[in-house]
Amino acid sequence: MEAVNQWNELADNVADTAEGMAKKADKSKIARKVRDTSETVEHAVGAHRSANAVWRSFFIAAAGTAAFLSFGMLVSGRKHESLFFGQWVPTFLVTALWAQVVKD
Repeated sequence: MEAVNQWNELADNVADTAEGMAKKADKSKIARKVRDTSETVEHAVGAHRSANAVWRSFFIAAAGTAAFLSFGMLVSGRKHESLFFGQWVPTFLVTALWAQVVKD
């Protein structure tokens, strides 16, 4: 968690510093390079966050699917199969939580 916070702070600081340097600099090659780097960092952070949202959604959907399968098998009298699928629900939910906490 600490490393993730440090990464986010670093990305924000780099973006802020690059933006500040670009404002102070003239229209030289260095200023354009600083702006390009700032945009690249912002794009990378945004892509990283959207990829994590996809994984969280996947694990939550997998947990819901496992819960419905477990319930359906329990209703149909297949107790052992129901327990097998039911044990996957908390695993998928914890993985989704991990993706939320660690990856963001």
